[in-house]
Amino acid sequence: DYDDEESGDEDDYIFPDSDTTYLTKSDLKGMSADELNYAKNELYARHGRIFNREDLQEYFEDCSWYEGVYTADEWDSYVEMANRNLLVKTEKKRR
Repeated sequence: DYDDEESGDEDDYIFPDSDTTYLTKSDLKGMSADELNYAKNELYARHGRIFNREDLQEYFEDCSWYEGVYTADEWDSYVEMANRNLLVKTEKKRR
């Protein structure tokens, strides 16, 4: 369970390198739709996104690296956008 990871290190991340390394379908194998949703929102959270959904906000507040500062986010990382798109597509298939 991704919620039970120890805080204070890279284990707080679902995908520690999703900001610099392209994810593949095999990386997502076996993940539930909820886990994919957290992984997708992890991309936003890295940039300080504050979430409207209480469950997401609480989840990321429990991560040692998270610092919510922006109510809306913008980024120009092609790696993160590609990873987000793959996560959304896979999450929809699992719902």
